[in-house]
Parts: sequence; C-alpha cells; structure tokens
Amino acid sequence: MRETFAEDYIGQTVSTYHNYAASSRDDAELRWFTDVLSAYFDATSGSPSEVIAKARYSFSLRESIMDADGAQRFGPFVHESKPPPDAATYGALRSLAMHRRSTRWYTGDVLDRSDIAAAIEVGLAAPSACNRQSLRLEVVTEPSLLSKLSKLPMGTVGFAEQIPGILVIVGQLRGYADARDRHAIYVDGGLFAQGFVLAMEARGLATCCINWPDIAVKNREIGDLLGLVRDERVVMLISFGVPQAGQTVPRSVKRSVDAVASWR
Repeated sequence: MRETFAEDYIGQTVSTYHNYAASSRDDAELRWFTDVLSAYFDATSGSPSEVIAKARYSFSLRESIMDADGAQRFGPFVHESKPPPDAATYGALRSLAMHRRSTRWYTGDVLDRSDIAAAIEVGLAAPSACNRQSLRLEVVTEPSLLSKLSKLPMGTVGFAEQIPGILVIVGQLRGYADARDRHAIYVDGGLFAQGFVLAMEARGLATCCINWPDIAVKNREIGDLLGLVRDERVVMLISFGVPQAGQTVPRSVKRSVDAVASWR
C-alpha cells in the first residue's frame, strides 16, 4: 500500500457508502464496507492529500456510530490465518461433483425452506467480478406462479407440470457502469449456480439446470411474470425438489482432462 492512493474515486466511494448505509438491509455487507474503508483510511493516515482528508472526515461521521465492541472485522486479512481444509475435502468434493446429475422427476414432498437457504448460502460464497454480487434470486414454489414459470423455458417440455420449485438467477446490470462488463452477470450467475446445485445434492435434493433462451418475447414474458425491471436479465433457471426413487438419468459422460486442457 502507498501513502496516497485511490484519490480519483475515494470521494465517490464514501458517498456511495453513506447512501448504502442509509438504505441497507444487509448488516454483514455494511460491516464489510465499513471495515474496508477503515483499513483504507488507516493505511493513508499520513497522506497529505486534501481529497483523502475530506473523504476521511465524511466517513468518520458515519463510522463513529458503528458498532465497535470488538466484533469480527470484515476487512482484508492474511489468507493463511483461516484454518485450512482437511485432507479429505478434495475427495468429498470430487465424489459429490461426480454423483450430481440433472434430475427432472420429483416427488410431491414439500421442501424445507432452510435446505434451500443453506444451498443459496454456499452459492453466494462463489467469486464474482470485484465482489459486486450483482444478482438476485427468485425462489418460486407458489403453485399458480410456478405453473406459468415452468412452461416458459424451451427445455421443460414433458416434465414442467411436476416441478415443485424453481430458482431463477437474475443478473442486475446496475452493478456495472461500462458496456464492456455486460457479460459479467452471466459469469457470476454461473459461478453461483455450481455452488448451489452441489449444496442441494449434498442435502439429498435434486436439481436440473434449465437454459434460459435469449429471445425478446421470452424476456418480456418472464419480466412481466416476475416483475423484473429494465436492467435485470435472467441468467438461468434451476428446478429443484425431492427426487423420485428409481428414475433413470442420462449418463452425461464428461470430457476428460486431456481432451480439454493444454499445458503450456
């Protein structure tokens, strides 16, 4: 770290912080925002920059009322300070990934919301561009809405009528100011999806990734159905439920490492 850095955008960052603090419902994210800025102003404490001094004062007005009871700090940390995974972690993860398959037939059992929430938590641990996490999720289980939603994608013919739940991953372009980043929501959404489906599998629940077609009329239909706003785009859908016993699934043989990897 340098004595003076980030002059070009620290003022805007602190302004955004104040706006977020006034409207946020996510205490953990606000704590993270506060701790990162605290670390920044500690690192630049000797800077002669008037821009940074002004931003520091503005930040202190809010920071001084934040909880300072010695709670966990959410700022940067040395990665090695976290306990490493045990030696069995890779084997368990590989076994889970190899076991998981897209499953389309479900029982009528009602799912516990806590199971879905636990899988979402794992999905949200995925990396995202600049940690912007510019997505939201629609968890649809209400029968009348689910009946309409399940028929919208073009890949659910033949099994849509018995899907007990669908997760819709919605990317929000508001997280990105430049057109060059317009695809980031799809990357972030895909990273979330992998963690989610593996966590559902680990809890004994089945999932099926459903491609969302980028067709104007389809986008309008799902936008009207779910109340999406102008900057929101559907990344994909994932059906979920308790799997029916005895059903067969496609073998879906995966390509080998040697078939896809070039070693340079």
